[in-house]
Amino acid sequence: MNRANERSPARQVGVTWRAVALGAVLCVPNVFWVLEVEGMWHSGHPTTISLFWNVVLNIFLLIIFNFIARQFRPAWALNQGELITIYVMLSVASGLAGHDALALTIPAVPHAFRFATPENQWAEMFFRYIPEHLVVFDPELKIIDGFYEGDSLDQFYAWKTLRPWLRVTLWWTSLIAALGLAMVSLNVFVRKQWTEHEKLAYPIIQLPMAITEKGGASGFFKDKILWIGFGGAAALDILNGLNALYPFVPGFAVRHDLRTLRFTERPWSAMGGVPVPLYPFVIGLGYLLPLDLSFSMWFFFVFKKLQQVFVSATGMRVAGAPFLSEQSIGGWLAVFFAAVWSTRRHLAKVAKHLVGVQKMDDSKEPISYRAAGVLLLVCSAYIVYFCLNAGMTLPIILPFFAFFFAISIGITRVRAEFGPPAHEMAGMVNAQQFLINILGTRGFGFQNLGVVPYFWFLADAVIESISCRISWKGLKWRNGRI
Repeated sequence: MNRANERSPARQVGVTWRAVALGAVLCVPNVFWVLEVEGMWHSGHPTTISLFWNVVLNIFLLIIFNFIARQFRPAWALNQGELITIYVMLSVASGLAGHDALALTIPAVPHAFRFATPENQWAEMFFRYIPEHLVVFDPELKIIDGFYEGDSLDQFYAWKTLRPWLRVTLWWTSLIAALGLAMVSLNVFVRKQWTEHEKLAYPIIQLPMAITEKGGASGFFKDKILWIGFGGAAALDILNGLNALYPFVPGFAVRHDLRTLRFTERPWSAMGGVPVPLYPFVIGLGYLLPLDLSFSMWFFFVFKKLQQVFVSATGMRVAGAPFLSEQSIGGWLAVFFAAVWSTRRHLAKVAKHLVGVQKMDDSKEPISYRAAGVLLLVCSAYIVYFCLNAGMTLPIILPFFAFFFAISIGITRVRAEFGPPAHEMAGMVNAQQFLINILGTRGFGFQNLGVVPYFWFLADAVIESISCRISWKGLKWRNGRI
């Protein structure tokens, strides 16, 4: 009896096929949910912060299901490993569907053909550089018009409509899969150093781990302070919701764009508005941040504003000054180099293990180091093939994706060590802008310029959600379990 009790925790910690199946089923409504609230309503924006609230809500509902199941069908209750598996699956699916990811790629696929006119001469200028197998190329515009204007279901599901979209979907899915698997391989290489040696905090995973402990039966939900904070934030949200529906109900603005300080006289007007938000969830996540990160966030925000004031006060006429995007690129590259430098000895040992010079114990890794190395090489080769087949040139492909992976590793390190609510990189912090700044558009090449706009979902390193949200902690698949 005692031996059975000793073995039971081991059986409960893991991922089962039912968790994978349930996660796959829940991905569908969650992706629809994200697209609806972000793309259609432009509200809520769950994927703009590090902790996706739609995923947390799903896990909370599953915990309620666990509570009911324990009363009537204990075997149906999910354990913590299963809940965390579902959490990871929903996070990755939401991240891919969310802000600046596939929500941009899908509309970009038919965009050039829909909006080409004799006046803008797009067809003459760059259509020949667009890879036809990666877009819905429809000279007669019948399929594209249905995409933009709506169509009957029988036309939407007709093979002539699905065929071009299916081809495009398979091509882009293969690229995303290669990028994701390459990042998982990189995670395997650094996991031991970051989690066991440096013992990084992984703040993003703290809340999911806490609420799913013992399948949701831990004392976390018995904390009175938790419910006081939850009740205050919920009351504020409900009050503002009622105010939106019934204006006579008083509200309290918390949005970043509803309470803004503005300066009207030069040079202070150059800094633009200074928003004063009051997001309860940001305040809560702020408690998880180290003091040095909290300091740097507000310090560099003020420093950015002062740079804008300085440019205006001195009358600097240099286009692009004070080069905020370029400064951001430099900052993220610095984070990448710092992450690699702190991991250099471990990576050297991994490299020696890969070539057979020195053996390392990789039994706790999700896959062996050599399997991860082979997977990384195969995925990298396919990424290069994908881009060559699209018409890009090798001298651009290699630095383009080197920059992309560098930024992704930098973001992953920041997420693992600090876990800030957001990493704002919208704008020009991307590989194409980085290379164009160095080479110019002519040096970048017209054939490359015709392809990289379709890589905009890589611009903010959105696929890092695959990398930084799968924080392997010694998990390995065994007999249908991890």
